[in-house]
Amino acid sequence: MMKHSCRLLIALLTFTVGVASALLWLKLTSSTPNTVVSTRQPDLASVRDDRFSEMERKLRAHTPDGWDFSRDGEVFTYTRREKVLFYNGFNMDLADRSDEAAFEKFVREHGWKDFYSIKLRVVPKVTKDDYARLKREREACKYRPEPGADFSFERWEQSSVCYHEHLVPIYFTDKESIFVTVSEGYIFPQATVDECRRVVESLDTVFRRYEKREASDGRP
Repeated sequence: MMKHSCRLLIALLTFTVGVASALLWLKLTSSTPNTVVSTRQPDLASVRDDRFSEMERKLRAHTPDGWDFSRDGEVFTYTRREKVLFYNGFNMDLADRSDEAAFEKFVREHGWKDFYSIKLRVVPKVTKDDYARLKREREACKYRPEPGADFSFERWEQSSVCYHEHLVPIYFTDKESIFVTVSEGYIFPQATVDECRRVVESLDTVFRRYEKREASDGRP
């Protein structure tokens, strides 16, 4: 009888110790915070904004005296602080270019003053096929009168609108393409033309061009 009682006592103690150990383990594990391993990928928007910030820094460094630089999202703009004198190239044949004084008088009578700006719009880099397509679409806009046919101002105007709606990127980086637009119109005098042209050409030192710069037609 005594031997049987000892066995029961030992079994009870063993069971009690086991329960206590289990309860202690549960308490310890429940009070330990879970460790979460982050698998988050880099924020692509943040990476892109870093690239744009670096681009902005480089472009701002090229801002000459007398010009302002601004950024609106993916568009970067240079603006000349002092207005320039524009004139319409369509009326150039009516002016006497051989007489400098007469030509200046013509420009001042028929021209207008406004701010000159250079806008750069940055987009994801276009493919070679898309670039070729954009060039074809713009080339198709050009107005080419048939030999001997009368000049059509209406068709010329439609061609001009089409030409400026179908833009082709001028510059590129490893990941972006850059469209460039400038204020429309011819500028007077030549010193102002040269000033604006220098700002435009300075972009060649920041980005790579798709094609070589074409000869100037009298505008920056």
